[in-house]
Amino acid sequence: MHRIFKGNIALVLTIAMIAALLAACGGGGGGGATEAATTTAAPATTAAAAEAAATTAAAGQTTAAGATTAAQATTAAQAAAADTGEAIPPLTDPLANTFRSSQIVKTPGSVTLTYAISQNANVSSYEDNFMTTWLQDQTGINLKFELFPSQDALTKLDLMASSGDPLPDIITFGMGDNTRVYNYGVNGAIALLDDYFDRLSEPYYERCEKLDWDWDDIRKMIKSADGHNYTIPYRDNNLANYYSLRGFINQTWLDKLGLEPPTDYLELVTVLTAFRDQDPNGNGQNDEIPMMGGQVDGTGTWQADAIGYLTNMFIYNNDSGDRKYYLPLTETGGKIDVSYDKPEFREALIYINSLVKDGLLSPQSFTHDNSQFSALKRADPPVIGLVVTGGAVDLYFENSTDEYVPYEIMKGPNGVRWQTASLNAPRGNSAISADCEHPEIAFLLQSYPVLNDDAYEIFFINRWGIPEVDWRYAEPGEKSMFDMEGYPPKLKLINSTWGALTNSHWQGGIGFANLVSPLDLMEVFDGNPDNDEYQYAVNYSYNKQYAPAFESLVPPLVYTIEESDQWNEARTVLRTYVLEARSLFAIGQLDPNSDSDWNSFLNELNNLNYKELMAVDQIAYDRMMGN
Repeated sequence: MHRIFKGNIALVLTIAMIAALLAACGGGGGGGATEAATTTAAPATTAAAAEAAATTAAAGQTTAAGATTAAQATTAAQAAAADTGEAIPPLTDPLANTFRSSQIVKTPGSVTLTYAISQNANVSSYEDNFMTTWLQDQTGINLKFELFPSQDALTKLDLMASSGDPLPDIITFGMGDNTRVYNYGVNGAIALLDDYFDRLSEPYYERCEKLDWDWDDIRKMIKSADGHNYTIPYRDNNLANYYSLRGFINQTWLDKLGLEPPTDYLELVTVLTAFRDQDPNGNGQNDEIPMMGGQVDGTGTWQADAIGYLTNMFIYNNDSGDRKYYLPLTETGGKIDVSYDKPEFREALIYINSLVKDGLLSPQSFTHDNSQFSALKRADPPVIGLVVTGGAVDLYFENSTDEYVPYEIMKGPNGVRWQTASLNAPRGNSAISADCEHPEIAFLLQSYPVLNDDAYEIFFINRWGIPEVDWRYAEPGEKSMFDMEGYPPKLKLINSTWGALTNSHWQGGIGFANLVSPLDLMEVFDGNPDNDEYQYAVNYSYNKQYAPAFESLVPPLVYTIEESDQWNEARTVLRTYVLEARSLFAIGQLDPNSDSDWNSFLNELNNLNYKELMAVDQIAYDRMMGN
């Protein structure tokens, strides 16, 4: 198959450069490191070889027959439905079993599918792996793996796709990138899934109904810019991550000074001043840092944005990965708009600047990297009073095991009190190659958790390992981390294999349709209030009432290649400028009280075409949502 990728000049140039480098290195004997390794898993069952071979041969003949075969399969399925009185969607692949059957193929071993996986060093073997064996036993499908080196998996995949090399049947990485999916789709590298979602979507509707989601909206959000579906959906429904821009305050210091956690912007000043002046860590030194966050973007510090955290007392702060600072659509009349050109944003910067000038918010919050931030968090005795961080686990070392606690979001001078919400929007999780000989069976395999009643076991195995060895199902009377929210536990962790060398699962890289209720909150609570997952649960309970509804948040937008080529660089420059300017306002190099400095900031926004970028985003949003 020959594919020509049009429109993405940057991608073409990058591919050409990489190809030249690979050619230059080709004379050596060590080139094997850049090759994709193909491994074959042993068949899950030992069905009669002759029967499997005959069925496979028949599949090859009927596939060549095209429409006639599809019509015959449809007729047969409809006849079966008439016999049972049950409405069974027509399956067009003659090797496929009855719809919703856990054994996807009629004859075990009759179909082999190949997974493209970005290799994880913690997986000792993919073919000799409990997850692989379990999945083959369940589905009757033989599995092969084409392993891509983790450092340049996407580069190699892009090269294969653009050059027309046959792709593995199921691609499990890179399919959350909307531009890549659009590029692959319009150029025929991955299969259209519209027909499968149309015919076989009943369980998707059922699954979403259980979770109070709207499948039609989810499907819109995973559509490509050309209006087609190319990917299997994934929605990260982990409550611990919903409100991850959060603060933790030193309760020991509050108790020692006879203070309560601050509830508004004035009380925050009172508490931070006491932290600064009254030696709450008791070491006789003036070494306390009243409040601190971590440098934003690119340092590995997760959700440590002190400016964004404090801005929420004045105007909603969007902390999405691309930092577009969108306001909730309910606040804008349904139109895309940003916070950083608003008077309330300036008011927030004036307040933040006053905290920095008074020594209440450390200016290091805008400059130090994750290792420096972590070192300060681990100081003995503790030196930080209020920490902005997404990861409570970073706090719980022997020096501060029980000191830091989450607390309720504070209120600003106009009564504003926002909790930043991470949208956890649906995205593409995997795609089916246009080279796949059995795309319908591949679709059924990737939809396995939705098509079958027990949607969790496959994820439990792929996250935690072998049942009754690495984890067990929860027992009556046990409570989950999120018990206060009414969620019962699903499992008890026995032996953590995540991030450790194992052959019990694939350490992710599965690509299945993930539309299940949260997994992490289902773990049995061990009773330790300092457990970081439990702290996330407390934070969730405190602050969910202050977060905007998820449907009011702008989802990750799907751009056409032309929109990406024309605007991506401008978008990056704008994001960088806003991030740098707000830090300069915070530390006083730009004065937020100065009309001249503020107007210069607004003028530069105009020079960077921020309104034109919003207009492009509005077009993309309207296109996605069918407006």
